[in-house]
Amino acid sequence: MDEDQRAAALWTAPFLLAVHDDSPDQRLEYANAAACRLLGAEFEDAYGTPSHALVAPSPAAQSEWAFALRDADERAARCAGRGGGVLGEPC
Repeated sequence: MDEDQRAAALWTAPFLLAVHDDSPDQRLEYANAAACRLLGAEFEDAYGTPSHALVAPSPAAQSEWAFALRDADERAARCAGRGGGVLGEPC
């Protein structure tokens, strides 16, 4: 799969994909079409938004989002420790 095919596959994937930077605000760097639909925003409008601003401001929603971010970080670290995975395949 070449780079353009991979980009198209990620953009049209049936799952939500959001990538955040490693700044303290964890700003959005990439969101696929499914993520943009969920956010109700075009990618250009969502890009650079702090992650906490992407969810409801209630304490429960913010807590759940923080847990999801930590969980994703832990899973990524475990995956990296095993040499990474291939698109669509678990590590």
